Order: sequence, then structure tokens, then C-alpha cells
Amino acid sequence: MQNSPYINITNPIYEWILPFFSSAIFHRVAEARKSANAIRRITSDQGVDLFRTSDIQEEAIRYFSNLFQFSPVNHTRASISSLRSLIDFIRCSN
Repeated sequence: MQNSPYINITNPIYEWILPFFSSAIFHRVAEARKSANAIRRITSDQGVDLFRTSDIQEEAIRYFSNLFQFSPVNHTRASISSLRSLIDFIRCSN
């Protein structure tokens, strides 16, 4: 058995695993997983189905950029005193 610089093949388990890594079966399994994990279609907020990789990438960037930059219109920050009274309320109700 050939020594690999990445795997310590002195461990007996690699005697049966190492040949599998270079076999056609391993590559078929890897391709099947890659295919199963691929995003082939996504629906935009406007209801349009996107199939091209570039369109899917642009929609993902747009969606997550908007998601993490969202700021509610009527949002007011809670004051420290209101948070303290809330904590006191929770402690008393337990």
C-alpha cells in the first residue's frame, strides 16, 4: 500500500478505506452529493423563478443584504430603566 502524506495509513482502518478514496465509486458518490446539494431554481420576492446561476447569485446577495440592513420604521430603543423593570418583573413572576 502506498503511503499518503495526508493520511496515517499505519492505522488498520485505512487498509480498507484508502482504496475506496481513489475508486470510481467514491467519485460517483461525491458527484451525487454535489448534484443533490445544488440550487437549480429560486423564486425572487417578485415571484419570478430564476434558473441561471448568475441570477440566483444576484438574488441571494440582494435578499441577504436587505435582510441584514432592515430597520423598522416605528422602532424605538428601550431605555435602561424600562429593561431593569422588565427584569425585576420576570424575577418576581418566577
